[in-house]
Amino acid sequence: MATFGKTTATDTADSAPNNYLLAGRAVCPSAGTVTQMSWFGYLGANGNMKVGIYSDDAGTPDDLLAESDAAAVTTVEGWWNFPVSLAVTAATTYWLAWMSDKTMHQTIKADVAGYAYDSDSTYPTFETPFPEEGILNWLAAIYATYTPSGGSIVKKGSNLAFTMTEMLNSKMLFSICNRFPKLTTRRF
Repeated sequence: MATFGKTTATDTADSAPNNYLLAGRAVCPSAGTVTQMSWFGYLGANGNMKVGIYSDDAGTPDDLLAESDAAAVTTVEGWWNFPVSLAVTAATTYWLAWMSDKTMHQTIKADVAGYAYDSDSTYPTFETPFPEEGILNWLAAIYATYTPSGGSIVKKGSNLAFTMTEMLNSKMLFSICNRFPKLTTRRF
């Protein structure tokens, strides 16, 4: 799995009333399929939240491409995850959006223009095109997790386990031996 967007929270607090539609700009580095979005923050009271992904039009959010179902979010600060599915394109700018039926508290970082907002939206509807009221020079802690085209990235130290039948049936053994010639083999 890979990510795009802002994956770290900051110390600068920001809040937005319920029904605000907010979006953060992010560039997807490679093609693949988004499976989840994550937002860092909490709500002023227990409530519901949705996230979505908008296209970009010359530096502003444009058309809604995908959205999550509503999910419960509480007053506990942390990363909140939402299932979302969307095929994404390499080197393309997207806007990762969020809105709630309660006051939202998130962290922001001063940066290039990358934080769009609209104060006239009504939860739970993501309007399309994005009804941009303004863009600020901030980035919020929100990101998308995706599987790059061609499969998952295996991190160093991951444990891979396959049966001999699986390897032989899929020609995996040949592929592994060609890619990792220094692997020791065992005679059977």
